[in-house]
Amino acid sequence: MHSLKMRLTISGTVGVVALNLVLGGLIGGVILIWKLAVALWYQELAEQYAVPNLGMCPFHQKGQVLYSDGINPPEGMCGVAWQVIGPMVRRLSEGQTVQPTGTWLNEDSICVFACPDGIRPVIFLLEAQDNSIPLFDTPKGHVKEGHLFVRNEGKTELVPTFKNVPSHISVEMIPAVLHPDEEGLIKIYYDPDVVDDWGFRRDEFDLGLDNGSSNDFNTVTVSANLLDDFSSLSPEQRQNAGHIELSSNVIDFGIIKGNTAKKQTLKITNTGKSRLTIHKVANENRSLNIKLKRNTLNPGKTTELVIEADPSMARNNLLNSRLMVITDDPERPSVPIRVLGSFE
Repeated sequence: MHSLKMRLTISGTVGVVALNLVLGGLIGGVILIWKLAVALWYQELAEQYAVPNLGMCPFHQKGQVLYSDGINPPEGMCGVAWQVIGPMVRRLSEGQTVQPTGTWLNEDSICVFACPDGIRPVIFLLEAQDNSIPLFDTPKGHVKEGHLFVRNEGKTELVPTFKNVPSHISVEMIPAVLHPDEEGLIKIYYDPDVVDDWGFRRDEFDLGLDNGSSNDFNTVTVSANLLDDFSSLSPEQRQNAGHIELSSNVIDFGIIKGNTAKKQTLKITNTGKSRLTIHKVANENRSLNIKLKRNTLNPGKTTELVIEADPSMARNNLLNSRLMVITDDPERPSVPIRVLGSFE
């Protein structure tokens, strides 16, 4: 492998944050030192205060890896844990530290935090990823730029090349050749109008490092939140636009027994003064099927969003997911819906 060090810079931010789950639950599934030092103490708390058969945390398992763009919680993330961990994820994504250097952790790019569950806590290792370019909110109608600083820490010249670049992303290397100890810039141009999508999107391309004798490739991830451009709207135009209102922000299926799918319906109303367009209902959970009856609503009109939970497609027994309704409402362009339940 060639020695190429990458560090991200995009409007003062530092990369996607990976949440590597290293400790979970009351009994078992923990790293050895914590199992020996803490498990019995938590067991005593469980016996004294917990409901019968509480068990381990149902949301997370040891070895699980979750990804956040620094703003939004990962799919499947426990909401209570995110309230505590979210601010730290944001700090890391912005290139800040969570401690004075050297006072607590041995690296500034990581932090270790626990959820607030006092009986069955989960401990997360948060780590900033250097090979990612988060563009955050990316309005349609504008090409957005991002870049990644790279440094050749090897002893030979490197010629970076790019493969499998998506059609809506252009990439250039400045300079074209990296000499030993030289720093360069990978610059990307992201055109949201070329891709037929809305909301959070993640793309990848391959960065090749050619030193004349071999060519190794690394994957670079680009994430963006594709939205309408509201920057030119006046306060009056924003007030007179379409506005979304949900009948509920939480759908709880309770316990779903057997393999029979279960449906629930949620109402979406346009409470604004202009037509509301629903671009997309983003869903990353394969056990959920989504059907939107209408994607445009005149003022005062309502449509239905049918959510079906299919046990036969579930990866585990717990349903803890988040849908995102993407619209042209300038006040609330992305509205989350929490979907909960369990399969038996």
